[in-house]
Amino acid sequence: MDLIYHNGNSDITLNQIYTFIVVAEYGNFTKASAELHISQPSISKTISKLEEVTGLSLFIRNPRGAILTNTGRILYQEWKKALDATQIGYEKACSVLNHNKFIRIGVPRSFSGSTQIFPIIQEFAQTCPDIEIHMEEADSPELRRGIACDKYDVIFAPSYEYDYYHSNGYLSRLFHAAPIELCIGKSHVIAGREFFSKDLLKDETLLILPEEIAPDYHSFILKICEKHQIPYSSVSIVSGLQAAYISLIRGQGYFLSSGSWFPGSCSDGFNRYQLSTDKGGILMVWDKNSTNPSVNELKKCIHY
Repeated sequence: MDLIYHNGNSDITLNQIYTFIVVAEYGNFTKASAELHISQPSISKTISKLEEVTGLSLFIRNPRGAILTNTGRILYQEWKKALDATQIGYEKACSVLNHNKFIRIGVPRSFSGSTQIFPIIQEFAQTCPDIEIHMEEADSPELRRGIACDKYDVIFAPSYEYDYYHSNGYLSRLFHAAPIELCIGKSHVIAGREFFSKDLLKDETLLILPEEIAPDYHSFILKICEKHQIPYSSVSIVSGLQAAYISLIRGQGYFLSSGSWFPGSCSDGFNRYQLSTDKGGILMVWDKNSTNPSVNELKKCIHY
């Protein structure tokens, strides 16, 4: 049996402990022998060896059987609990293996892309009713750490984070493509213009998410502005997507959205202008060691 305790030059094994527990519960070497299908001399030898290793007297032997000593009773109580816990752990592990298959999905907090993601998860739940789905909202840095430390199997992220995941060896692809849009609240002074011109933005505030929420957003937005010659004179760092949403409603600036992940993209309170045929949207990222989970086959990321 595997070594579980070492005392100087002597070892206590799981076999010795189990034999000791059976003898203690039957209070008789003969009955323990029948239970264990081991000869009585072998059981006596095992108990004697255990007493030698521990340096403790475990039983008071008499013609009727064996009675636990005080020290033997303490060891029985503690070792019995330990063996029971071992059995429970084994049964739980078998339960997970045989029944509780699961998949862990991370979704950005304050995320409006749920209109694209949730139908897929719903379909997955209906076609795989025996699979537990663990879904959690988190900010981008948390999602990055989570997939790196095996907290998530699949995450969904704004497409502007592609460079980060690609450069770090993760498998990813554009799960849902949508045009890159410029969003302005309808209360903004320039929103009522019949014709929109980028020159109108030269004196307006560009709203940008902070690095701790969207680490790659700054560089992405600046590249878009340069590529499409979008002028800006001031930049305002907002605390999150919801804060950007409120600022736009109040006419306090404009926001560049990577596809359909911004809360305002589904609202009538905004004017949205497509910048070009460039595509942004929702990125699907999975573990480096996993196979490619197609949109309708998240089951490839299931834990068995």
